[in-house]
Amino acid sequence: PIYGWLLFLSSWAGRAAVAWAFGPFVALWVAAASAGTGASNFFEERMKELVGGWLDDAIVWPRNVGSTSFVEPAVVNLLRTPHLWIGIVFAAVCIAGAVYVRKHREPR
Repeated sequence: PIYGWLLFLSSWAGRAAVAWAFGPFVALWVAAASAGTGASNFFEERMKELVGGWLDDAIVWPRNVGSTSFVEPAVVNLLRTPHLWIGIVFAAVCIAGAVYVRKHREPR
């Protein structure tokens, strides 16, 4: 989803694509932090879940702390999570949007 989002923004924004990519998230974080209601912690937790929330579903961690067993991939658990499928759909929509915008853009 992140690559699709960046691809779409690079096709849409003529310049400063990085600012358009990360600017809304930074603005939301600043607004939440300035509110002083604990909303910034909520926003930070949602960003952590968005970026790396799939990791707990993708790996089976050893149950014993002193265990020497390796971590095992849990592909079936990962395929069952809605995060994966929502991310795939979002990435496909962003890539399709990038193709459409690049195809129908007026020449500069």
